[in-house]
Amino acid sequence: MSTSTRSVSSASDSNFLRVATLKRVSSDKQTSGGGLDAQTRIIEEALNDIEEETSIEREIEEKGISGTKFPRSSLLELLAEAREGKLDALAVKDVSRIGRLAAPTFGFIWLLNHDFNIELIVEDGRYNIQRKSDLIQMFFRTLNAELKNRFRTSYVHESQLEEFRQGNFHVTGRHVRFGYKKVRNDEMEGELKGQIADGEEIEINQHEAEVVKTVFSELVDIGPARNAFSRIRDRVEAEFGRERIPGDNINLKDLLRNPIYKGTPTWEINAVTEGHKSATMNREDLQIVTDSTFEEVQKVLDTRDSRYTQAAPEKEDNLDGLTLQQIASIVGLSRLTAFEDVVRIHCPSCGEEMHDNGKWRATSDLKPSNIDDIADEPILKRYSCPNGNCERSEKRFPNEFEAYLLFDTDIPLDKLVNYAD
Repeated sequence: MSTSTRSVSSASDSNFLRVATLKRVSSDKQTSGGGLDAQTRIIEEALNDIEEETSIEREIEEKGISGTKFPRSSLLELLAEAREGKLDALAVKDVSRIGRLAAPTFGFIWLLNHDFNIELIVEDGRYNIQRKSDLIQMFFRTLNAELKNRFRTSYVHESQLEEFRQGNFHVTGRHVRFGYKKVRNDEMEGELKGQIADGEEIEINQHEAEVVKTVFSELVDIGPARNAFSRIRDRVEAEFGRERIPGDNINLKDLLRNPIYKGTPTWEINAVTEGHKSATMNREDLQIVTDSTFEEVQKVLDTRDSRYTQAAPEKEDNLDGLTLQQIASIVGLSRLTAFEDVVRIHCPSCGEEMHDNGKWRATSDLKPSNIDDIADEPILKRYSCPNGNCERSEKRFPNEFEAYLLFDTDIPLDKLVNYAD
């Protein structure tokens, strides 16, 4: 992963449009061909189409950096340049190069434009979201960027989880857990620890497994005491010697929570855009402790957590950030999934392509309560999933031909902005 920035000599003529360019690829392999090279070409063409003369003030390239990472040093750098009044526009291939999470991406674009009057230049034109039509376009596009990433990532994760279920540990990218060792074709090769590679399997390391059994049994014996883990390490050292104690890099609580020790290795994925997914193997050959011992330890840990672990304080609302619900309220939308017409509508539950199922007239409770001028009953389109086992329905904000109700209003933009704050 790398981020490179380059200051370019700017023209002294104030008639030049001062531009920063941002290019990003999520893999180092995408630096040529359809990656950074293509983004450079598209940005150059977009700038050539602008009537004004342009001056490139800053060039930023991000290699191997995910669009779901916020904040990023590149974006903070752009904000610093904006505050100093050094920029007039940001040029990118499309909004997904800024980010693939809708709320922070839209919030960043909004901040640049609303606070510093910096416009966004993309492949198909120049946008100023203080114009309502441009605002709605950017709203759609940031949602599109997230949803495309969500579906693609979901398919990749499902494939990886299925590989894991089939016994392929290497897809997790994990290292061998304490109590186990690596083997290849049932023969030990090289180091017994480290990251599990394709073609490698794991089996019980009997030398360490004895320690694991003691760790579990000692917690059952000690119970939910505050100093339970230090006492366990002391007892392990007394029985096996200092060299057999699990290293400081091994968290005893994580070890005791890991179901691999009862023969059910589990891989959990907590993706930003997907939530929680998991897959489990049934591997009796990897079982070190009995099911009953494992469950008894979980009860002790649960009791200990309830006694000594304080709940994390609730985060205060960040007035500088916009949630999806707040963004939706800016343009009079409910909390709905939005797509542009060029994107096929897929079911969020099963992935099937959804069918157009007519229109749906929204009720008045979906509009901002403190704005009286907004169109009373915006029209949305309804979609249904053809999968008989799913039958999910979704509603979508209308395309530009259906959106006349929103455009047929003279609501000042500052009223919409004030509502979002």
